[in-house]
Amino acid sequence: MSDDIDLTELFFCRKTLVNPKGYVWNPERLRLIRDVTWICPVSINGKWESQDGLLVIEDFTWTFRVPFTWNGATAVSSGKVDNTPNLPVVSETDQPIYELWFPTLIHDAGCGYVKDPTFPFTRKEVDWFFYITMKQRDFKHSTLYYYGVKWLGTTAYYFKKWLISLFKKK
Repeated sequence: MSDDIDLTELFFCRKTLVNPKGYVWNPERLRLIRDVTWICPVSINGKWESQDGLLVIEDFTWTFRVPFTWNGATAVSSGKVDNTPNLPVVSETDQPIYELWFPTLIHDAGCGYVKDPTFPFTRKEVDWFFYITMKQRDFKHSTLYYYGVKWLGTTAYYFKKWLISLFKKK
């Protein structure tokens, strides 16, 4: 049947699904068009800068620099559309910007940089930052999403990596 979805195609993002509202159901791709800062509840008592220069953390302040890009909420709803005027972010996949754009920015950046041994936070702390930024925005599914990334995020990452290794051409 021609409507069957080949899971290998889906995992490699060669095919896309359309959600009931008509938007491509991820991959979501967001990009900053202006620098953004966040006041973290935890200070590093100093300064850290990523090797690519796109994230600088000084004491409590995280500064995300243009053109930082990230995936948003992967394969789940990103909440309601954020109608705030002049947002510092654009969608590279022509989707509306949803209310979780900021928590996913913090989480995706943290998860990306946590692999750097000089990054001043752990994955557990990055997950917690995701949770508190969702709570600050009164996102009603904050707890569900927090446990989703905490329990399933790492598992899904390694599962996808394993799948990719199965289908890589040698």
